[in-house]
Amino acid sequence: MTFLSRFLPDPPKDDMLAGVVRNLTHLLSSRREYGSLLCSFGMADYLAEHNARSAVMTMIREIEETIELYEPRLRVESIRALGSDHALWVYIEVRGVLMLPTWGAACCLIIKCHVPTGAVTVEAIDGS
Repeated sequence: MTFLSRFLPDPPKDDMLAGVVRNLTHLLSSRREYGSLLCSFGMADYLAEHNARSAVMTMIREIEETIELYEPRLRVESIRALGSDHALWVYIEVRGVLMLPTWGAACCLIIKCHVPTGAVTVEAIDGS
């Protein structure tokens, strides 16, 4: 359970992977410079980038930094762009290890970023 979930009237009762997915969804869905007064997290405006390749590389770097700083339960082993679709969703695969109390478990996340709106969704897919 994430720290803020403890303050909900009916906190979710799910496993660590679901908590990581929920936390990353909230962190990455925030707009940079608007998510918090104390620290800067969230996704930037990628429409200002000169080309799609540099925008995707910036996204990957920001996702990796966000996980490293704000989600210690997940250790990233690899992160790569899978491509985009006609609706301007960029698909990014994150493979890593979920740091369980007694051992690590391989996991794979798919992060979908909608470039025009900044919307982000995170999904866990089976293992590695």
